[in-house]
Amino acid sequence: MTVPTCARGDDRLPMLLAPVDPGPLLGTWRNADLTSRGIVEITCAWRDDQMFVRVAAADSGGAIDWGEVPAVPHADISATGGGRAAVPPVVDGRPTPHYADISATEAGPAFSASYDHGFLRVHLQARINLGVLVVAMFNDFTDHSGRMDYFHREVFIRDQ
Repeated sequence: MTVPTCARGDDRLPMLLAPVDPGPLLGTWRNADLTSRGIVEITCAWRDDQMFVRVAAADSGGAIDWGEVPAVPHADISATGGGRAAVPPVVDGRPTPHYADISATEAGPAFSASYDHGFLRVHLQARINLGVLVVAMFNDFTDHSGRMDYFHREVFIRDQ
């Protein structure tokens, strides 16, 4: 009788044992779409062993500062998150998962953060992909207005 087995993440993905380096996320990111009516700027900061995110959203009179909220850094092990493989494709005698020519052993940083505007909760999930910050936004209306919750994704470039 063969017993099915599966590998835990820490068995096959050794980078999950190390802390996430938020360094590549830190700084100000501007929306690549200058006509966006959503988020126009995201600033990521690290203070007192905690990551914080500040958002500015589009408004007809300029930008609206959503304020700063704590963010949770994550290791991004998606195909293009960390870039090209920086370690051998075999760890402890076992092959490391690969996606095309990109190894899953090079994790890039990602984060999640949430804003509660009273009538609307916005959950942000972001990761660096090929040098840009890709931000997925899950928008949940909480005011019983009948408006449909929606998902939106935008791309941000580092402010130089």
